[in-house]
Order: sequence, then structure tokens, then C-alpha cells
Amino acid sequence: MRTNPLVTCVAGVLLVAATCASGVARAENWPAWRGPTGDGVSTETNLPVEWDTERNIAWKLAMPAWSGSTPIVWGERIFLNVAVDDDSIELWCLDRETGEPLWKRHLSDGNRRLRKQNMSSPSPVTDGERVWVMTGTGILRAFDVDGNELWMRDIPASYGPFGLNWGYASSPLLHGDALYVQVLHGMRTDDPSYVLRIDRDSGETVWRVERPTEAVRESPDSYTTPALLEYDGVQEIVITGGDAVTGHDPETGRELWRADGLNPTRQRDYRIVASPFVRDGLIYAPTRVRPLLALRPGGRGDVLDSHVVWSTDNGPDVPTPVTDGEYFYVVNDRGIVFVSDARTGEPVYGPERIRRGTYSASPVLADGRIYVTNEDGVTTVLRAGPEFEILAENDFDDYCLSSPAISEGQIFIRTTGHLYAIGERRPPVAADATAGATVDAVEALLDLLDEAQRTAVRHDLDAAVRRNWSNLPAGVVDFDRNGIRLGDLSDTQRAAVFDVLRASLSAEGFDRVSQIVRADEVLAQGSGGAGLRGRAVGWSEDNYWFALFGTPSAGGVWAWQFGGHHLAVNVTFDGDRMFLTPTFLGVEPATFEDGGAVYAPMRAELDRGLAQLGALDPAQRAAAMVEERPREVHAGAGRDDVLPPLEGARAGDWPAEHQELLLDLVSGWVGLLPEEAAAARVDEIAADLDATRFAWNGPTDGSGAVYYRVQGPRLLVEFSTQGDLGATAGHYHSIYRNPANEYGGAPMLPPERSRSTALGAVVVAVITAAALVLGVVRYRRRRLSGSAAPAAQRP
Repeated sequence: MRTNPLVTCVAGVLLVAATCASGVARAENWPAWRGPTGDGVSTETNLPVEWDTERNIAWKLAMPAWSGSTPIVWGERIFLNVAVDDDSIELWCLDRETGEPLWKRHLSDGNRRLRKQNMSSPSPVTDGERVWVMTGTGILRAFDVDGNELWMRDIPASYGPFGLNWGYASSPLLHGDALYVQVLHGMRTDDPSYVLRIDRDSGETVWRVERPTEAVRESPDSYTTPALLEYDGVQEIVITGGDAVTGHDPETGRELWRADGLNPTRQRDYRIVASPFVRDGLIYAPTRVRPLLALRPGGRGDVLDSHVVWSTDNGPDVPTPVTDGEYFYVVNDRGIVFVSDARTGEPVYGPERIRRGTYSASPVLADGRIYVTNEDGVTTVLRAGPEFEILAENDFDDYCLSSPAISEGQIFIRTTGHLYAIGERRPPVAADATAGATVDAVEALLDLLDEAQRTAVRHDLDAAVRRNWSNLPAGVVDFDRNGIRLGDLSDTQRAAVFDVLRASLSAEGFDRVSQIVRADEVLAQGSGGAGLRGRAVGWSEDNYWFALFGTPSAGGVWAWQFGGHHLAVNVTFDGDRMFLTPTFLGVEPATFEDGGAVYAPMRAELDRGLAQLGALDPAQRAAAMVEERPREVHAGAGRDDVLPPLEGARAGDWPAEHQELLLDLVSGWVGLLPEEAAAARVDEIAADLDATRFAWNGPTDGSGAVYYRVQGPRLLVEFSTQGDLGATAGHYHSIYRNPANEYGGAPMLPPERSRSTALGAVVVAVITAAALVLGVVRYRRRRLSGSAAPAAQRP
């Protein structure tokens, strides 16, 4: 069976070479040392894989000296902490497009070298309007983005000289209206270690708390950066150093919990460099190689025996690890890679060696790849997932301590000699430009089609067949789908179809759709009976259809439809407005492996539902429970006029943090839209929260099949697990609707319906119901045989 090269490309992590630069990436800023989520992970796709000092370089800027500081990127500006000479330290602001300096500001005198570190090591942090930067000399300054200084603090002048053996290097953590600054030291001072909360607007100290330790000699010294922990509506600041990892109340600084297990034998040289971080509900706390601890949140007091989930002796010393929530990636100082299950710590592979050298920069994870740079300036690109594979080695042949930064399709790496912007910049597409870009993509597609194909793909805007879609395989549903079938198109024509999807959806939405299509191909390519049955019932990416409704124009009303097995996306344009309902998203298998990477396109929707239920108090949770669940969803294919009963817990009775969780939950569907359109839709949903209900059926811990529903005046989301929950052979169904604005204008349960439309809906409903019975029987009998290697599952 033919494989669509474009689908393989746009699935993000399936790309081996950066050849798909025309796509719209999920554009992100890189506002702090470890990126937008504080864990070294970026959601950007189509990133560069290969480069050298000249090839695939957008620009490079000469640097006066090396630095451990990472470039910080926001919009049109890049900020750098720069050791200018043997004495002076400056903050530089660069033009993002050209790399030319826009302004430079003096930060501090007193730069000096301590082994390989100088006093420019802390990375700046920004919110896009202001930038804050610390130096190794203890000077903390705030500027607006135009370079106007807002305030300055001399931390040692207030609380005594820093006493770390190799100089201060921690970056501040920006959260809310505060900067959190740690000073953990002891090798060269008898003064206590402490943590500060500093008002970001005024620079005044809000609180200062001492952080006691039993560590001796050099072991009290910590070069780490604080991490933010959020769970069940609780926020905590996580600090590592002095042999322990601790959690602190951000409002008071009070220590809430402590695991004093980062130096079990009380060695005298256990200073800590690799920073703590949080991902998917676990706290990861490295130390000096061993032991690295993974802890669950929620503890109080001494949690060493109660909250450590797993530990390993295969930790790093300097580079901070990274995880995608499924796999935990460690690159140690010698370039040895260890990968383990992120939830259990069970080894997946390793030790495996990458390019020999010393590694100080921390790896980053993006686009299904791990990017890690050694001190010789060689960046190794590894494939993320359960198998070791080196995709590229890129040599700058220059000393490097700084970790990579990623923003808008580019990777920024700082060596002694230069700051490099690698790859082509891909800024976000504004919502008001989406319609025009989509029209252009549609016209390009039509130019590639012959007359018969153009006739097949086009329909009137109000054509009754617009409601004629299904999430069942082509071999199960016996009515004609709308538009043109991918399997009947050339590779170039198929690529043009996906260009339309790419132009319309957010990058996250486009990746989600691509992965759902790819899951179908995994089923079709299963070995033995599974593959034969798959091809018989119409699994495969060939059996997806694309259709147009109305005349595409930047200012008019028109729509496109794309779907097949487990997918039906209906996008309507009305000028610069966009609508996404109804949209059916499903996936089978729920988790699958392809090209060495592991995908779970809808696992987040399950996790968010469980998080929402878990956040409720007992009374609210009891109110959410409902006795019945549909076979898949109530308002699926052929059921445009069906609304399930309004039942469950009322979101209007919840505290604000629980309501925010609900908005985050529905973002799994709304987020298929571009940023501005998605934001407008979330605002609409938020306005209706008082009248919105959350319903749940199934075990509350997700140990079996579950169903949940979010329903309001202008929202219906249903999510249902099919088969074995969370297993490779299981799968998920969901529907997203707007009862007041279906198909971009027609409400559900309309007061008047034409006889032909009503009859058509009944026919589709009957066909779909019959197909469902057949499909369910086939699904229950089906077993995947070699179609996807079992992936490490979340418990």
C-alpha cells in the first residue's frame, strides 16, 4: 500500500530531515532557561536536523566570550547575559530577524572566571514586556523590552556575600507577580542558605526564608534553578541543594515537605548542578549522578520514604534531564545516554554512547527528537522513543556551555564565538490571515485536480450531504463519503489536501489529525489476520475523504470537511471567523509506535478528564457521576439532532481553579483552531460556565472503561474509551459540538427542517446504527498482531 510522504512528514516526529519548512509550526517563545514549560520541552515541529557553521544558518552574531547562559526569545527580541570582558557583564537585546543588537545595558562589574564558569551564567527571564536578569555577582536588574531600567537589587549587599565554590549560577524563576531566587551555599561561607520571593514590579523582597541543611563542605552548594509544581489546584516552589529536595509555599516561603535523600552517604563534594523539574505530575530531582529521585506531589514533612516513586543511579551531574512523560532521557557528562520509563523508572535502553566529549549543556526535546550539545560544539540529534537512534551530528567546532533554545521553527545555540540562529523562522499565522492562506491552499489544490475530481470535491454550502459523515471504517459504512478519496489521488494531490489542513488548523491540531490518520495506517499494516481484516474493513490512510462546501473566499462563508475512520473535521469560515463543529476525534490504537517514536494523540484528553474528576471534592464528584453511558457517544455520526440529558456536576458551583481545569480540558478540542480563533471560542465557553455540567461514568481512577461529558448552552464534548483502557489495542472516541452553531451557523434541534434533510438524517442514522453493530462485533474480535510494539504505558 502506498504511503503518503506528506503525512509522514507532518506527523512531526516522523521527519528525519528538515525538508518540510513550508508548514506552520506551533510558534512558541522561549522565555526562560528551560523553555515555556520549564522542563526543556517544546511543542514545535518541522525543526532543523542538520547544519554546520554555514549550512542551514539564518544568521550568526559574534560573541565576546563563552557563557553558560541560554538565549531567551520572545517575539521580535532575543535577550542574552553577556560577559563582555574580564570585568564587565551586560544584557544584550537582539533583533530576532537579523541578530543585530538593538541595545546593550551594563549589569555589573566584577566578572571573573571560576574554572569554566564566568559571572554571566544565569539566564534572563521575560514575560514579553519586561526582562529580569541575575549575574553571578548577585546583581539583579529589571528592564522593559526597550532597555529602560526599572529597578536594581544587590543581593549580596542585602544578605551577605555568596559562598559557592564555583560562583553563583542559578537563574530566577518567574511565576505570577514574583521572582523566586535561591541562594544555596556553604563551601566558602558560614552564612545560611535561603530562598527569596521578590516582587517583579518593584524589586522589593516579599519574603526571605532560610533553608537549613545537614550537608557539609561543598555539598551545600547548589547551582540549580527553582521549579514550579502545580497539582490539584496547589502551587509549590521546588528547590534542590544541600543534599535535599524541598517544596515551599509560594505565598510564605514556608517549607512544606523535604526528601533528604540526594546524598545518602553525606559525601563532602555533592554540590548539585542539574536542576529539578516537573512533568505530568512527577517531580524529578537530580543530584551529583546518584541517586536521581522521582517523587509524586502532595506530601508534607519528611517524604523520603512515602513519596519517592522511583530512583536511579544513572543520573547526570551537570546536564538536566528531559522527559516527554512517557520516556525519561538522561545524557550524562560523558555523553552516555540512559532512557527509562518516566512513570516507573524501569530501564528502556542504555547505556548508549553519543559523540565522545564533555557535556554541560542540557538536552531539549522537540519534534520527537532530543537535541544535546557537548562542550566541543557538537549537537547530536537523537530520535525520541524506546530505541536508540542517532539522526545527525552537527559540529560547530567551538566551545559551548549553553543549552539550546527553540522558537518559531528555529534553534538557537550559543558558542564562545557566535550565537547561531539555525533554520528558517516560521512566525505564527494570525487568525485573520488563516482564511486567506487556506483559500490560497484550496486554489492550489483545485489547480492540480482534473475536471471530474473538481466536480466530486465541490458541493453547495447548504448541501444535505454535508451532514453525511462517519467515524467508521470505509468497509463498514456503505454510503458514499463526500468529496475525493486520498487513495485515488497522486502524491502531489494528496500533499495539496494536507496543505489545506495545515493552513487552516493550529500546528497542534494539524499534528493531531496527522497522527490519527497515521494510526489507521498502523492498523492496516498489521501482520497476519489483523492486517487482512484491516484492509477488508477499510483501515488505511487511503480511505480518508476531503470535500469543499461553498465557494472559498477570504471574506465569504464556506467550509471544508475531512474525515475517515475515527475522524471527521468540519471547518467553516465566515470572513475572519472560524468554526470547528461538529468534529469527531478518535484513535485506534490509543498508543502506537511508528518510525521509532511512540504516539498517543488523545491520551491528554483522558488525563485531563481524570484530573478534572480528581480535583472535585466528594460532593461534587458524587454529583458528576451518572448511571448510564452510550456505546460510544450520544451525538456522533448521523445524530446531529441528538442532545444527551443535561446532568452531572454544575461547573458554576466550583472554585475558579476547578473551572480553569475544565477550560483546559475542552482545549483538547478547541485547540485544533488557530490561536486567536481558539481564544475566542474559549471565552464563549467560559461565559457559560454557570450553566455547564460535567458528567462521568466509570471508575474514578481510570482503571477501566470511562466516559465523560462536558455540556453547556454552546458546548457538547463527549469522550469515551473503547475496549481495553490505555492498552495498545484499546482506542478512544470523542465528539465536539456547539449546539447553537453547528456547521458554522445551523443550530442543533432546529425549529424547522426540510423533509429531505430530515429524511437524509434518518437514513444516515439507520445506516450508521447498523454499521455500529457490525463494527463493534468486528472490533471485539479483532486483535492487533505485530502492528505496533507495546509502549510503556502510564499506570
